[in-house]
Amino acid sequence: MSDTSLRDARVFVTGAAGFLGREVLRRLAAAGADVHAIRFRAEHPADRVTWHQADLLDAVRLRTVLSAVRPEIVFHLAAYGARPGEHDRDRMIAVNVQGSLNLWSALPDTVRRMVMAGTCAEYACADGPVNERYPCDPRSVYAASKHAAVTLLRAFAREDRRALVMLRPFGPYGPGDDSDRVIPFTIRRLVAGETVPLSAGEQLCDFAFVDDHARAFVLAATAALPELAAVYNVGSGRPMVLRSVVEAAADAVGRGARSRLQFGALPYRDGESGAVCADITAARRDLGYEPAVSLEEGLARTVRWIRALVQA
Repeated sequence: MSDTSLRDARVFVTGAAGFLGREVLRRLAAAGADVHAIRFRAEHPADRVTWHQADLLDAVRLRTVLSAVRPEIVFHLAAYGARPGEHDRDRMIAVNVQGSLNLWSALPDTVRRMVMAGTCAEYACADGPVNERYPCDPRSVYAASKHAAVTLLRAFAREDRRALVMLRPFGPYGPGDDSDRVIPFTIRRLVAGETVPLSAGEQLCDFAFVDDHARAFVLAATAALPELAAVYNVGSGRPMVLRSVVEAAADAVGRGARSRLQFGALPYRDGESGAVCADITAARRDLGYEPAVSLEEGLARTVRWIRALVQA
């Protein structure tokens, strides 16, 4: 399905200033959608977007904005707790759970579908790729708060007879990610000429370029769904050993970079799963999703972005 199926559709986006949200916003605008988004600060991250001052925790203001916009599709990507420094548990529960409930309650009757971001961390520990039927057992407050919101909104969707699509991203990376996740952390240090302390890197992982993740969200907005409240994994669908991914990132930086990777310098984190990788069979079948950016190309684009930041 083409992005152009959203031409002139009125859409509303939360979390539009985030790493994934910015790319979703760009794709929606490029597709010719009438894009509206929440902003919390004076600056804005994209053109061709109508910005609205609102907060998920201000239910009255949120309802006022949505009543004025009257969107057809809502993309809900706002969350608290995924970025470094976001450790306030009360705020995680407030934003991720109550904020999601406030958003659902504020939806006008024009909204025919919501597309929401969950997290792959909702799943229990695994030793291989997981599909959407794999048990959930979140091991952090952030993941638990996201899973609580997913569970509640799926119940609301069924009761209210309104379509809901939950996407669980696995390993999004690429330009715009200024977090301490392993790929940007590794590339930033290597570009700066520093060594990179790492775990042994024996676990299986799944990384997909941010463009591919964003395309999945856009596809989920218009695809025919087999059920009213559907959940899909989004990733590369190719289990990879973390060490090989980090080594590929070093190769993208340039000659000699591998020698500065210090595998085994850090212990594995408590409760870390042996595998965080997605079975994307359902997303391929129902959404028409297919990863398009190879790991080598994605890493090269990420290195160029980080180098440009360093040189700016």
